[in-house]
Amino acid sequence: MAPLAAFHGIRPPAPAWFVQAVAQEPERTFVEVEGAKVETLAWGERGRPGLMFLHGGAAHADWWSFIAPFFADDWRVVASTFTGMGRSDWRESYVFEQFVREARESGRAAGAFECGPPVVVGHSFGGRAAMGLSRDFGHELAGAVMVDPPFFAPQNQRPPSPPRPSRARRVQHSLAAIVARFRLMPPLPATTCSSSTTSRAARRTKSSTRRATRDGRSASIRISGRSSPGSTRSPSSPPPTARWRSCAAPNRSSFTRSMPTTS
Repeated sequence: MAPLAAFHGIRPPAPAWFVQAVAQEPERTFVEVEGAKVETLAWGERGRPGLMFLHGGAAHADWWSFIAPFFADDWRVVASTFTGMGRSDWRESYVFEQFVREARESGRAAGAFECGPPVVVGHSFGGRAAMGLSRDFGHELAGAVMVDPPFFAPQNQRPPSPPRPSRARRVQHSLAAIVARFRLMPPLPATTCSSSTTSRAARRTKSSTRRATRDGRSASIRISGRSSPGSTRSPSSPPPTARWRSCAAPNRSSFTRSMPTTS
């Protein structure tokens, strides 16, 4: 099923909130990390509490462009693109720990750490990177949020992959060709979400957020996992190196306020 093929390259209709969000152009820079330029997007003023968004595999920072503006009034929002994806440089080979360092260094350069420890949000592969940040640099973070991260039960763990060389890139030469190849997983028709759907999603987000308290201060952590056989819904506990605390941040409820959804 190619849900967008019927539009023949014409931009599909979208709800007003989506159009208004993506119209808020972020700051666009490139941060050099270990010899490669990492595309980095930022919304909101420097000096505000930091909020970092990490995208999934084969994606890029602009996947957050319809979400990040909802937080820009209260946060310094930063989204970076992992190397080998989007407009970031390609490397000869890739290792997971380097992706973690890319997220950290690009967040620092874009101002996510200026107010103090930021909150990190990762989707899918980005959820793994968020956990890697918590593991390696937990003392620098205020909290972590993982959305559909690919975590597996210990008996189903796979050995670490060796460094992977870059593959030849495939280039589509027109927007119509790109749109025709677009697929949703699982297959779904192209639909738009109503304001009532958005409100329900926001309520679900709030109800599934739990509070973690460390050193007399509180911060929120929300972890949702895939329900595939043998997988775990969430890690049993935060990384031992993490210190969960907040800087002079707005009320944490603003972190889980109206977030749009397309599901």
